[in-house]
Amino acid sequence: MIYVATSHWKVARWIDIQLYYFRNFIPGCKIYLSATKDVVKHHGGKFDFAGNVRREELPMPFDLYKKRDHGSLDHSMRLNGLFDLIEKDAKPCDVVIFVDADAFPVAPISAWLLRNVKHRGMVSICEFDEDRPNASFCATTVDLFKRFGADWSPGYYSMLIPPLKCRSSAFDTGGCIAIKMNSAECYWVKLRRSNKRNIHPTLFGVYGNKVYHNGAGLRKKKKTTPEVVLSNDGVYRINIKRNKYLLKRVFDWIQSDRNFYRSLR
Repeated sequence: MIYVATSHWKVARWIDIQLYYFRNFIPGCKIYLSATKDVVKHHGGKFDFAGNVRREELPMPFDLYKKRDHGSLDHSMRLNGLFDLIEKDAKPCDVVIFVDADAFPVAPISAWLLRNVKHRGMVSICEFDEDRPNASFCATTVDLFKRFGADWSPGYYSMLIPPLKCRSSAFDTGGCIAIKMNSAECYWVKLRRSNKRNIHPTLFGVYGNKVYHNGAGLRKKKKTTPEVVLSNDGVYRINIKRNKYLLKRVFDWIQSDRNFYRSLR
């Protein structure tokens, strides 16, 4: 059995889109939702489980997270809460997929996923050559996730910053489990960006020709992922206005064309 844990927080615009692709490309999977009460009230009936669930226990004091990234903390607490529920319903060998609200499969991957998780333990998107499992799309078994602490809490990890091509330390969801997995030398299947057409250097990515991740899909209108571009004077600059335009255009495209991903991969 394949279980899916997804958090949509207080934004519902990706729900029907995500459900369409999971129902088509991983038929028979059970999908669990964590979101605010209002989202659950209007969309909860579409899921196998829906509730405003979070695991409140944290490996570090709350103030330490709040100073860094409170949004990542809430996201990880919701994923942890969903796993606690899935663990009660699932077998240790069952597969659980942790996925962002704006990510979903774009190819039939059930058999491929079960085979790779069985032999390698985990399959995860790898966005920036990072050394952590990425909660935007990460599949593993219930038993393995428990063995490595069953915790998506934010922590520090190493990543490659595009397009600067230099490594840096980052603090985000999954950092804590990354430390345990790396110390145990657990190597997972990394799905790398496979776009043949790139609308944006980091957003709107297809990974391994199997999974799509929009990126910044739940951000508020005033906050969005900055695009780093190389200007004529050789200096890297940020273009936020263009990102807002692209995010709206691509979302409208996804809504109107269920085969949109074929133009990217």
